[in-house]
Amino acid sequence: MANNVRHGKRLFKQMSLEVAVRNPERYEGILKTFAKFEGVVLDDKGVLDVYSQLYLDEVVTADALSDEILTKKLVSKWIVENCSHNNEWGYPTGYQAAFTRYLKTLSEFGFIYAQYEQKLLLSPVAKALVNGKITLSEAFALQSMRFWRKSPYRRVLNDFNFFEFIIDAMIELKKKGHRLSYNQLMVGLFSDDGNVEEFLSLLEKNKVGDDADKAYALVKRKYSQVDVEHAKAAKQESAFRDYGNTVFRVLQLTGFVTVEYTGVLMLTPNENRMPLYKALKARKFFVSESAKEDEDEYFEQLGAFDDSLESLILSHREKVDHSTAEYNKKIPNIISSYGLTPDSIEQALIKVSNGDKKGKDTFWFIQDPVKFEFLLTLFVYTYYGDTFEYKPNFICDEAGIPYSHAPGNVGDIEIFNKDRYWLIEATLIRSKNQQVNNETVNLFRHIDDTVNGQKYLTLVAPYIHEDTKLIFNVASIITMIKSKMLSLSSDAQTTDEFIGDMKNNSYFEAITYRSQDFIQNIRQQLNKGHFDETKKDKVSIHYESFIEEDLAFPMAAEDFPMNEEK
Repeated sequence: MANNVRHGKRLFKQMSLEVAVRNPERYEGILKTFAKFEGVVLDDKGVLDVYSQLYLDEVVTADALSDEILTKKLVSKWIVENCSHNNEWGYPTGYQAAFTRYLKTLSEFGFIYAQYEQKLLLSPVAKALVNGKITLSEAFALQSMRFWRKSPYRRVLNDFNFFEFIIDAMIELKKKGHRLSYNQLMVGLFSDDGNVEEFLSLLEKNKVGDDADKAYALVKRKYSQVDVEHAKAAKQESAFRDYGNTVFRVLQLTGFVTVEYTGVLMLTPNENRMPLYKALKARKFFVSESAKEDEDEYFEQLGAFDDSLESLILSHREKVDHSTAEYNKKIPNIISSYGLTPDSIEQALIKVSNGDKKGKDTFWFIQDPVKFEFLLTLFVYTYYGDTFEYKPNFICDEAGIPYSHAPGNVGDIEIFNKDRYWLIEATLIRSKNQQVNNETVNLFRHIDDTVNGQKYLTLVAPYIHEDTKLIFNVASIITMIKSKMLSLSSDAQTTDEFIGDMKNNSYFEAITYRSQDFIQNIRQQLNKGHFDETKKDKVSIHYESFIEEDLAFPMAAEDFPMNEEK
């Protein structure tokens, strides 16, 4: 295959990744869409087909399309007219070049081969992720240990594994009772050779503390135009910060670091993941010199995945990473460490729900979707405390701070005791299409019907469309009928409505009443006889199966029409 990606002269440069996709968790959805087109030639038509599908799969969204009923024709036309970029990566100017923003990081990490006018290919490791053999966090943990600064995609002289370098620096600092600050991480992005000892010595001699300006001044002083082989260090301050933030997000996603922010963001090794880190490091992954110059060979080497790698990852899959075991012990520590109050948690919850990006909040380093789940968990705890067990299913570090979303086929937040089981599903999705398609019927499959007691399901979102609420409520009834789970009460609520019900100290009574009211209203409408007279005799309602159920349940049989004749 001919290689189209070409860059200029190799120089020593700042570690950087594509900044257009700021939340690396989006790459899972992007890869799942790409998988549908494996083998498709990425010519103008192929690019437009794949690009359009990203919108149709709602992996990529645009405010201008949020209220539209999406069709391939509509989306394709909109992309051609609105998505453009100067020629890049061998892709011509227009939507073709704009499409590369979704290719770059995935190519650099060995997940895909995606060059213009050539077939789109997914590597074995990408397929393992798409097929559910490994999680997104595990996939990036693995690929971070195979990632090399010098590559066919980055024409740099820096020739080392950046992630291994920065994690080893954190390990050495921890031995001395210290942690790595975010600003020190920014300095580390400019390392020429990944020498941990020299990097720590530089930090010791040049205190940057919590002053980003000092960090910026240090890298400019040390690395800017040192010689003809060094590129200008961070040509502008915004680039310095943006590149660093993107790398930091990927570092978080690996799960190899624990993050704490109390005015200064500090990083330390996540002990839950250190066994996996050490096991991967011991494999001594190799990237040949020829692969660093050739996209084909690079793809083959970085994208490899076999039974031994799968076994290694699975053997180090800690349950605490996926189930937040004993989270009740972690919540009070989080609240105490960060100086949180019920009011500050509520305000932070409202802020993330509203998409408010003003200022730097306490948990700015957590991606918004999982931060929403995290804050909802803390918020409920402030009202119910240890009367419940809390099991948010996001993946978190040893301190309980999340760094990735829940694995597939589980609910977001499970809250329970011997009398009640409460599942909270949280989404920041505002699009009607996405809410209806992704946040309604499927949610009921996440309810653990093996748990005893009254069951509750709440969908919380910044805005709930009427269609969403209707389908959600109907799905609730269908679930009750099919499963005979008559103890189920459910409601779809805006964030403000949820907060209001919680503050009224009668949450379960409120949600039970609304569920009963909806069912009673359906019963009344069905029994009014407002049907076409010619079809009236075809309408029948039978709920004999409910008769034998325990009438003490809030959704018991008396709330349903049973064998009523018109």
